[in-house]
Formats: sequence, C-alpha cells, structure tokens
Amino acid sequence: MEDDRGARRRIDRGQPRQRVVPGARHALAPAEIEAVWPLSPMQEGMLFSTLYERESAAYFEQLAYRIHGDMDPARFERTWLALLARHANLRVSIWHSGVARPMAVVRRQPTLSLHVEDWSARADDAQRTALEDYRRADRARPFDLERDPLMRFGLFKLGEDRWSVVWSYPHLLLDGWSTGRLLEEFLDRYDEAPLPPVAPFSRYLDWLAAQDRGAALARWRERLDGYGDPASI
Repeated sequence: MEDDRGARRRIDRGQPRQRVVPGARHALAPAEIEAVWPLSPMQEGMLFSTLYERESAAYFEQLAYRIHGDMDPARFERTWLALLARHANLRVSIWHSGVARPMAVVRRQPTLSLHVEDWSARADDAQRTALEDYRRADRARPFDLERDPLMRFGLFKLGEDRWSVVWSYPHLLLDGWSTGRLLEEFLDRYDEAPLPPVAPFSRYLDWLAAQDRGAALARWRERLDGYGDPASI
C-alpha cells in the first residue's frame, strides 16, 4: 500500500446498554468503563469456538508487514492509541465469566501492547530467524479476552528506514476488510492528515437489535426446506 502523499513511507503487503459491576477477574473499576454492549452474533460464535477449543489458534490473527521510511516508535504508539480512541469497538474487553451473557465492555482509555527492538546490527539471516521466533512465541500467547489489551504489536528496526511490524489481535475484534481500512487510517493519522467522521459501532448493534430474528429464522427455514445433503467447501 502506498501512502498517497508520496513514497516517504510504504507498507508492504456509544452508549451504555446495561449496568455491570466488575469483579476481580475483570481488573476494571466502574469509572474505567465507557459502555457495555452485547456481542454481535458473529462475535458470539467466535467466542464460543475460542473458549471451546482453547488450544486452537483459529481465531488468533497475526499480520506481519514492513514499513519503508522514517518511523518513530513513540509516534507509532500514539497513532495507534488515537485510532483506538476513535473506534470504541477496538477498546473492548470481552467478559464471559461471572456474567449471565457474554458482553463487550468498552474501556474509557485506549490501551495496547507494544514491544520494540532494534535489530539493525544483525545480519539479514539473523533478523529473519528472530522474526520467526517472535511470531511463533507471539502465537503461543493467547489473549486473555477479559483482561488483556486486545491489540498487540511488535516493532523491529531492521536498518535505516526499514522496520518490521507484527500485529496480533483476536478475530472477533475486527475482520480482514477492516484491517485494510485501519492501516490506511494509520498512515493518514501518522502524517497528521485529517480523518473523516466515523460511524460508531454501536449504531450497527442498534440496527441488529431492531431486526426480527424470528422472521429471519423462519425465512431461512423456508429457503433450506428439503435440503438435506452436506455442503462441500
């Protein structure tokens, strides 16, 4: 993806809905909570699969890419924190223990995990090995959905104006289409370009809540009536 302001930097490749009282497991004080949302049906399905198969990494997303150009780690972190402040759905913790139904709890303050290392003195082969080791170890650290910041970054300096980034997050936080949009916003925000207004995720949840689920279920039963063969993918 090219930065549309030139080649200086290039990348390869709400409102509360219910009252909740945090427990010790959740590590949040009430004043730190901005909103409480239900999960979308897709998120509920992903959460079920994640908890049912805890050893599986099926819903652990890890994106690795390189940045060519000047990059300041502190500014990198500030830019991502600004994007988390802009998108409340990226500031959630997913509470599923000690609650009647899983919920997305929006943190008032954005948080993320950032690990920075300078590998510029290492040979190319050593850099590749170190990156593979980091990615393997990162995948072996599943997110605690109730307590951890749900965005994790590794930022590694490879040389003058060359950086490697490893970005990890649970798939229930965002999809692949949103990932591309966020990277575009990152480039714009890093260069202090204005971003357009964003529609809150809570608006989508309001739309979902207004749908007639019974009617939708009846519709799909009608469409699939008589279909008994397994589908091949």
